Amino acid sequence: MLKPNTTYKINSVLINEKIIPDNTVWKDKNKAVKAGFSQGEKYKRCHKLSNGTGKVQGVTIHNTDDLTNVEDDAEQYTRATYNENMGSVRVHYYVDEKGAWQNLKAGTGLSANDPKGSAEVGWHSGDGNTGMGNGTTISIECIMKNGTAKDDLTAEDNTARLAAYLLAQNNLSIDQLYTHTYFINKSQGINGSVDTMNTYKIPGIYKYCPMYILPHWAEFKAKVKKYMEEFSQTETDNNQESDQASTNESLKVGDIVAFIGTEHFTSSYKNAIKKSCKPGKATVTKIVEKPNALQTHPIHLKATNNSTSNVNGWVNTQDIKTDSPNDSTPLIPYLIKVTANSLNIRKGPGTNYAVVGNIKDKGVYTIIEERAGTGAKLWGKLKSGAGYISLDFVQKI
Repeated sequence: MLKPNTTYKINSVLINEKIIPDNTVWKDKNKAVKAGFSQGEKYKRCHKLSNGTGKVQGVTIHNTDDLTNVEDDAEQYTRATYNENMGSVRVHYYVDEKGAWQNLKAGTGLSANDPKGSAEVGWHSGDGNTGMGNGTTISIECIMKNGTAKDDLTAEDNTARLAAYLLAQNNLSIDQLYTHTYFINKSQGINGSVDTMNTYKIPGIYKYCPMYILPHWAEFKAKVKKYMEEFSQTETDNNQESDQASTNESLKVGDIVAFIGTEHFTSSYKNAIKKSCKPGKATVTKIVEKPNALQTHPIHLKATNNSTSNVNGWVNTQDIKTDSPNDSTPLIPYLIKVTANSLNIRKGPGTNYAVVGNIKDKGVYTIIEERAGTGAKLWGKLKSGAGYISLDFVQKI
């Protein structure tokens, strides 16, 4: 089994990054010749999309078959690629019910091997290095059995989530979502709308791809569009967070701050893998000055020497305090006494979260985390795990 270079999540989809290195060449002479190459030739195109600019101009959806008695199909297809058993085919992502394996650079900026602007030419649409399919789009192979199996539905949903992210990240529209069939029709001189080109089956042309998704392409496209709209809403919400933006501007790399003690993330992007951390002093090591809709934790911290914290990752702006960072007493946890006759406990930090309980005893409780949120100046997480309470109605002890 292959081991990914790194893993993270995109829109709830687990990404196993295993990008083919640029210096990889064909090793097996017979396999190379069978695929139309020579031993020692480059194993992938090593060209950026869109005439070397790396600009992504679309996302192309394919289907490939589920493998019998294989648990992780996307890993198997990736392994077959590395073992020179996939001929000339090179795609950016193989996706199944477990998640995705990334084989080519997509320019996401989410790993060291895939920096922004690095999206590269694949070999999946049959139109050469400079064709619209291979030359300008990111390819996703959705691995399916028959289109209706339970795992198929999950794989298709993972594909929709990943496609929505890639379209939104590159400021593309839903009409820049293509099928392999689109490029087959284009090569045969067929003209029409994007939807017509995506779904029209030319009589006598055997290739109809993605074969399992095409029968309900309109439904799949609507799902991708819905996920894209969720990103747009996130961007709108982020634009309203002026306090976060001003806080980012006031911080600078090298500042010593007080980390309140909550999770940190392996990258600055939404849905990255998170890990719990202790409170304490930390140094600001990186800052995303103008975070986009997907970058929900734009400050990178590393715990200072002898700190009570173990943070070494990306955090939300509201998870740090710039006041009194040198205090020896940790900011959290601390005790509070409830001053209200009745105080709601909510599932998350804000009045937009459901009420899951109520405090009526004006008792003393332990707060283990502070968070910003709607409806209160600050929210505190109860040590019991019951949820969050408004700190507007408590007295710190």
